[in-house]
Amino acid sequence: MKTFLLIFFFVSSVQARTHVFADRYYLSSVLEYVFGPQAKKVITQNILMNGNVFGGPCDVYEQIRVGKNEFANPETTRCFRGKQEFNYPVHAKPSLMREALMIKTCRALVENDHTFQFAKKRAGEFDSINESYVQRIESLFDPNFKIDEVRTNENLKGIKDYYFTEKKLKFLFYQSCVYPKWQLI
Repeated sequence: MKTFLLIFFFVSSVQARTHVFADRYYLSSVLEYVFGPQAKKVITQNILMNGNVFGGPCDVYEQIRVGKNEFANPETTRCFRGKQEFNYPVHAKPSLMREALMIKTCRALVENDHTFQFAKKRAGEFDSINESYVQRIESLFDPNFKIDEVRTNENLKGIKDYYFTEKKLKFLFYQSCVYPKWQLI
């Protein structure tokens, strides 16, 4: 009996530590919400077309072709690389490639003036860059956002390296974008 309880406790504790990362469709919808419709090209190229890295199989029943390279269904449901995308995992595991593509995507979105201005408007007006504004930016990415004072203080310390407000804001949006916690479901 003790052995059974010990095995049960071990298995349940291992399962509790397992993180499930969101698939490419969720990531693309969050990033498009934060950075706007002009972010679609970067998101499609770096995230949606890399289902083998981010997970999220496409649905064979949603593939509506009206021509050789024309689709009637939305871009976010397509099989970009053919039939093999039907077999992609629902949720991919964390990997260096996933992180690299997120870094590339977030950098491109923050450095693009149109998408950055959209994100600033989405975050709203501010009097000064303080704890509440940093947390407001974080909450754009994560609908289940819980205040993390340590992370907020780290971000506030990080902006001291920059003189101009625009650079400080870019730093905050970039840090929030690449932070893997919002990608967990």
